[in-house]
Amino acid sequence: MITRVLITLLRLVLLAGLRRSGLADPYLTPPSLRPIYDFVVVGGGTGGSVVGARLAEAGWQVLVLEAGTPPPLETTVPGLSIALYFTDTNWEYTISPQKYSNRFFLDRGGRMVQGRLVGGSSNMGGMLYARGNRRDYDLWAALGNPGWNYESVLPYFKKSEDFQGHLTPDTGFARSSYTVRRGVRSSADDWLRPALLNRPNLHVLTGATVEKIVLSQSKRAVGIQFVYGGQRLKVRVAREVVVSAGALASPKLLMLSGLGPAAHLRKHGVPVVVDLPGVGQNLQDHFNVHGLTWTVPPGALGNSNLLTAAFQYLTSMEGPFTEPLGDKTTAWVNVGSGETEWPDLQCHVLSQTPAFDFGLFTTTLLSISRQVGPPAPQGTGTRLRILLLSQKYQSYFGPILGSEGFTIECQLSRPKSRGEVTLRSNDPNDYPIVNPNFLSHPEDVNTIVKGIKFGLSIANTSALGGRFGARFHNKPLPGCEGHVFGADDYWACYARHMGTSYIHPTGTCKMGPPEDPTSVVDENLNNDSAGGLLLPQHMTLGEDSDSEHDHTLHSPRQLLREVRGVAGLRVVDASVMPTITSANTMAAVVMVAERAADLITQEWNGYSSRLHK
Repeated sequence: MITRVLITLLRLVLLAGLRRSGLADPYLTPPSLRPIYDFVVVGGGTGGSVVGARLAEAGWQVLVLEAGTPPPLETTVPGLSIALYFTDTNWEYTISPQKYSNRFFLDRGGRMVQGRLVGGSSNMGGMLYARGNRRDYDLWAALGNPGWNYESVLPYFKKSEDFQGHLTPDTGFARSSYTVRRGVRSSADDWLRPALLNRPNLHVLTGATVEKIVLSQSKRAVGIQFVYGGQRLKVRVAREVVVSAGALASPKLLMLSGLGPAAHLRKHGVPVVVDLPGVGQNLQDHFNVHGLTWTVPPGALGNSNLLTAAFQYLTSMEGPFTEPLGDKTTAWVNVGSGETEWPDLQCHVLSQTPAFDFGLFTTTLLSISRQVGPPAPQGTGTRLRILLLSQKYQSYFGPILGSEGFTIECQLSRPKSRGEVTLRSNDPNDYPIVNPNFLSHPEDVNTIVKGIKFGLSIANTSALGGRFGARFHNKPLPGCEGHVFGADDYWACYARHMGTSYIHPTGTCKMGPPEDPTSVVDENLNNDSAGGLLLPQHMTLGEDSDSEHDHTLHSPRQLLREVRGVAGLRVVDASVMPTITSANTMAAVVMVAERAADLITQEWNGYSSRLHK
């Protein structure tokens, strides 16, 4: 409760000045829905916003359905990014209890934050922009996905970029680069909003929860069923359904539509349309270790007072609030596994400790177990705050509560562990079960231990530790006291307790060649060899397009194949990545969406919309 009150006060200070900007919000007026669209995009997140806008630019009738809200005004302020994690702009998924990790976190799982608003996680995340390593994409191609090597995808990165600073290196240290322009966040909403303002052929409906993809008897996507304003509605699609609901919701939607592992679907009473064993499998995420913290003398880091920084932002659009608070430097390193120019670790230097706020925000942000500690004597405000902290948090961070300092976090860039996303039930309102299976592969444990030791070595340099008089918080972690402090087995124990998701889930509808039984889409992000088909306007939902009255258009190239065994269905989001990129994933998702829009446009080139405009 106190956390939300403090966040609200800070937001009010900033928003009081920002409201004068008069930003147009085209999402507030719901469109008059047509019965049929050329394309329906499910999800107005990072991938869906980009592909939806690009398809509308090509002149087709496009509907984007987003379950979340229009972006609130505070999404424009980079320094408020963490505050958004405490609002209803995120899905608040939870990680299922982990066997090998997450021991410090609630129910041995914790939060899995994902954007629930237009622009998706690009509109509430940390804004760090990094393409990843060229070898990430060369691997995609080597796995049987032609056209996804680095040289082929590079133009699509450049298409979305407007650099005012520097490109991050493949390996080494760099100041973090953010998607910020003149002090304001840049997100996937920057594609969708102007398109919606200027193109009447584009409709965007927020607050619309998609329940299933409507499939014909010939296994072709012909429409979408969704709930809006308490009503169950359907729209037809003439060309394709594009699923861009993200790596957790996209496989869920496919499975609810009868596309997924047959035994799992039958278990939950979902009629099987196509047995696709790979749907929901291959979940990958950047496993991140928290808590490596150094304290410094008061004022040593020169951190600004938040209210002073907020006033500076309001008056000049300068200062700390023009960037995410805390995140300053990023390093990509290889600690000895494979090519030296292909990092297996990404580390961040943060200009705060997990205890700087006495745990008021941190315990919720990290979903540390909320067991209330023993009663504290009445007295100072600090004591009252401590009453809200978990026993685990107090036992480890208690000695440094409120201290200034910095933290080094390292995450696995190329994890070998694989998890899954499965149905909880056949109710579309039930969240899926998210099991990343962190540290299930022994090599991940070895790599993250080397990463922790690398992080310690950074802080011991004169440029960091010596310059600021930093002192490592060397209290043995509760639960790891049986290991010799500083030994490899101690750090392995530390990682199993203090590591969790870096909220970059990918891979659950992976692209791959036909001979890969776990692939869900092909290199064109779709899955049927029949090519694109056009649904006649006179056809109603549920009719079979193979009837004698079908006058569909076959695509000229016969190249695009939708989700395996289903025509007219494509997936465009982080779920299609066969392997996770070795950096934050936002830039890669935008690239995937840009390339997908080109693939779709090329496929349908010469076939203008037959729908009334």
